[in-house]
Amino acid sequence: MSASGPAAVARSTLIVLAIVGCAWLLVELNRFFLLIFAAIVLGAVFDAIAQRICHWTGIARP
Repeated sequence: MSASGPAAVARSTLIVLAIVGCAWLLVELNRFFLLIFAAIVLGAVFDAIAQRICHWTGIARP
């Protein structure tokens, strides 16, 4: 098995592309999960605010 030549270059290129692809996927998934987390937190905050307002004004929540 030769340590140089076109096969070694192709193998090294494939490894680098795989590492870059995994890193890119991790960044994209991280953004997605942070967006989902922020939506859940904002929903909980606004639910608590609406609950307080309805309690103070006597409006029944559906």
